[in-house]
Amino acid sequence: MEVNSNQSNRKAELEEKIRVLEDTKAKLQQDIAKIQETLTTAVLEKKAKGLEGEINNLRNIKMKLTEKPVAKEEDIITKKQVTSPNSPIRYGTWSKLPVP
Repeated sequence: MEVNSNQSNRKAELEEKIRVLEDTKAKLQQDIAKIQETLTTAVLEKKAKGLEGEINNLRNIKMKLTEKPVAKEEDIITKKQVTSPNSPIRYGTWSKLPVP
């Protein structure tokens, strides 16, 4: 009978050990899933910030490029007004003035 008692005790101990190990395994799998989700979220946040930065840079470049032609047109209009043939002031003619 002692053999049966020892085997019964051993069986109960092994079943308990298996239950604990299965619980631990399930908990670890849940923890791993949470960690993977956190890492995925962090990677996505980093990518989103990078894209936001790129978009802001592109917007700045676009704004600068759209401002440049306007500035050049204004310069051309100003130069045409100053250097028009009807203007009494002509740049570059001062060197032709007589020296006293």
